[in-house]
Amino acid sequence: MASAAIAMNQSHLAKPAVFSGDPLNYKDWQIAVDGLIGACPYTPLQKLHPLQEYVSGEALECVKGYFNLQDPNAYQVAMDALANEFGRDELIEERFYHKLESWPKIQDGKGLKLYSYFLNQCVAAMNTIPGLKSLDNKRENKKLISVLQQWLRDRWTRFVTDQESKQRGFPSFKMYAEFISHEAKVANNSLKVNVSHQSNSQPKSDKQKSQKPPNRITLQTQTKIKSNQTSKLQPVSQTAPVPQASKPDQSSTNKNNKQQTNNSQK
Repeated sequence: MASAAIAMNQSHLAKPAVFSGDPLNYKDWQIAVDGLIGACPYTPLQKLHPLQEYVSGEALECVKGYFNLQDPNAYQVAMDALANEFGRDELIEERFYHKLESWPKIQDGKGLKLYSYFLNQCVAAMNTIPGLKSLDNKRENKKLISVLQQWLRDRWTRFVTDQESKQRGFPSFKMYAEFISHEAKVANNSLKVNVSHQSNSQPKSDKQKSQKPPNRITLQTQTKIKSNQTSKLQPVSQTAPVPQASKPDQSSTNKNNKQQTNNSQK
């Protein structure tokens, strides 16, 4: 009966993702796991069993030694160990900075959209992680815009110049995130995508159509004409061959001599 009630309660709750040890995912995971396990009528010893389903990798290595304990506090001890290893603010802050600094160069609208998503996560985390406030600094912003394409860096520079000329100071990180979010929407707008597709599939101009490759017969004719022209241009030899005198036929000579002898005898 107890297991059936637990299964019924779990069916109405979303299952947490499996946590593998990334500090950026810890707090959301911890809230989801506590909500799932706390909503079910588990005994203190039973709470460890479902916890095994939602940890893997380094997180599993951190707590797997607690799963064999017959201690009513084992679940809370395991959760405290995970919080200390992956949930401290300085760890999460360091992970945010590392991900921003190692972000790849943005090449297209999809990449800009993914970048915008992460910037918005940073903005939300700044409310609870004080160390992220340094993202408002101009020096940090120079690092951030290095992943943008040149035309977008120029556009951001114009925006910054306009803000400073109006005595509003350097834009905050939140304003930078909002700027990127707007540009990502423009880059992924369906109208722009359709126009870009049409321009890439434009029909060839009349001039391009007329420039057809010559067929095989034409190539052969051109080759023959060129060969004849080349042969006409070849220089004639300066010394013509001297014709040799033909030798008289020996049989005809013998016949004539014989006839002359007969005539003299007559």
